[in-house]
Amino acid sequence: MQVIIAIENIGEAVIEGDKWTSKSIIMRDLLKGMNAESMLFGSDYTPFPDLAVADGVVKLYDGEIIEVRDAYKHGEGRIY
Repeated sequence: MQVIIAIENIGEAVIEGDKWTSKSIIMRDLLKGMNAESMLFGSDYTPFPDLAVADGVVKLYDGEIIEVRDAYKHGEGRIY
């Protein structure tokens, strides 16, 4: 899954799995170390850690999720 976020006056970034990419140097520096382990504090399991991290970052920096690509499909009988 790819999640694209934007933070006003800083830029856009994409998280895929546990890796961030961005054209903005400021955004790359801002997102260093922002991963599932650091953002979720090991307390809660999530089946979609990249989405959970992106959600946490946009809440922290007053940004927005622009797009979610290749979202996981709901599987019959799957427990989330």
